[in-house]
Amino acid sequence: VSQKGGSLRILTFNLRTSYAYGDGVNHWEKRKEACAETILNIRPDLAGLQEVDPTMWRTLEPALSDWHVLKGTAQTGDHENGNGLLVRKGSFEVLDSGRFWLSDTPGLESISFKQDWGPRILLWARLGSFIVAVTHFDTNQECWLPSARVVLEQLGRIAGGTPVFLMGDFNTRGGGPAWSEFQKAGFRDAWIETGGGEDVFTYHEFTGRTSQARAGLTGSFSVAHGNSRLA
Repeated sequence: VSQKGGSLRILTFNLRTSYAYGDGVNHWEKRKEACAETILNIRPDLAGLQEVDPTMWRTLEPALSDWHVLKGTAQTGDHENGNGLLVRKGSFEVLDSGRFWLSDTPGLESISFKQDWGPRILLWARLGSFIVAVTHFDTNQECWLPSARVVLEQLGRIAGGTPVFLMGDFNTRGGGPAWSEFQKAGFRDAWIETGGGEDVFTYHEFTGRTSQARAGLTGSFSVAHGNSRLA
């Protein structure tokens, strides 16, 4: 993403939770070094991570000494899970940070919409002249639009007109109702802005192969959005 005085390299990355014990040879324990190396090789200025649990952080955090690491837990208990933000040290100062839940009571760990997998959050940080945030929408399509509205309402209050970069796995498609809600609010799809063309179905079950067909409503589709004043 270009900005005054240079450019930003921004990464959004769903790491796939270590609780997915049925992943077999693709379980976190088999690929944890590769995931850490991927982040190190890309060397993002900012990164938004999804599905990061405490076991995963124990591997990742020691390798991420060049970044401020912010963690946001969405669900407590036996399957503690959530999002993470990486902010490159020496480039940005984290002035403030926080989280809220994607529900009618965003200040509390809660579920208000029909969901498949439990509570969801948005994790945010204020970095000088802009806000950076990461979220992960549930797979149930009935929650996508209300989740988008909660994100916009809460981020609008937090940002107060400050430009926002929003990263995440939205589990929906470009052009759908949730995507359109962000567009109406002034966000721009980084995939489109960088010439990505048609949406790519990014859920590939560890095959590395992505379909060029437009992502379906049940697909896992990660995009980064930026406020029009920066993107």
